[in-house]
Amino acid sequence: MILIGFQTTVYLMYTAVFVVSLVGNGLVCYVVLSSTQMQSATNMFIVNMAAGDLVMTLFCVPFPFVTTLLLEYLPLENYVCQIFTFGKIVAVMVGAYTLVAISVNRYIAIMWPLKQRTRKHQAKYIIALVWTMSVITSFPFLLATSLDQKFDIYFCTDKWSSEFIRRFFNAALFLLQCCIPFAVLLFTNIHIGVVVWGKLPPGEAQNSRDIKMAKSIRKMIKMMATVVIAFIVCWLPYDILLVLRAYGMSLRAWSNQPYVWFAFHWLAISHTCYNPLIYFCMNTRYRAGFVSALRSVPGLGYTRAQQHGDELPETGRPRVASVVSV
Repeated sequence: MILIGFQTTVYLMYTAVFVVSLVGNGLVCYVVLSSTQMQSATNMFIVNMAAGDLVMTLFCVPFPFVTTLLLEYLPLENYVCQIFTFGKIVAVMVGAYTLVAISVNRYIAIMWPLKQRTRKHQAKYIIALVWTMSVITSFPFLLATSLDQKFDIYFCTDKWSSEFIRRFFNAALFLLQCCIPFAVLLFTNIHIGVVVWGKLPPGEAQNSRDIKMAKSIRKMIKMMATVVIAFIVCWLPYDILLVLRAYGMSLRAWSNQPYVWFAFHWLAISHTCYNPLIYFCMNTRYRAGFVSALRSVPGLGYTRAQQHGDELPETGRPRVASVVSV
């Protein structure tokens, strides 16, 4: 009964992640790409994160869910195993590198306010660089991944030329995916918080426009800080578990090992759901855009949006902010 209950819970949890992530990240892409007013540099980075999360959802939910939980083996060819593993790592790296790009972009804008801000075409170049770096970082794992046969059953695993090479690349992946991005995110966001929430020098006055701008910037920083915290909380436990396994720590003898692995794996994969929810809860323009996109769905139309006080633009597209674009 415990095993059946656990399997049922896992099925429901992974299915919920798949549906929420597809709908949420699809809405993020639609809201930004359907309105030229929303296509600021920061929003282009947000769309890039949503695209990475969509890749993560398609590569990390159906593939291990069906093969590991339902079939308990891999009934596919070797190249399919390689593609899914490669796509998963690329998607994770895209999310991490894009968060770094957003934080560095905000850091430069706030620390040097007179410097020219990142334009949309510049953001596209940065996004291309993010994907290029992610592909290069993940390429060794594409070459090392292959099918492994045991008792006439095939499993997707990684095979390295030596144990030292395996540990080296896993440690390098942990540094590039977690340690370095986390360090950059903490540094930039802490400095931004100190500057934005710092006290105003004596005798310096603020007019209503300055107050409105400061409030808008603080809202944006709170939203992006929440996105960063969600990324760290979701991915750090699973990455630590992978590093421990790569360095020879065996958890097979531990009776709770399957539960811990699935809990950490689900927590990491569930990160694909949280960013759209954060945007919906903490940004009025995204919230209005989501409601506008869903107003054709029965029960989520224009009347209900008006009752909840959400602004719906006349064109069905989100309006641009007058001070700070997020």
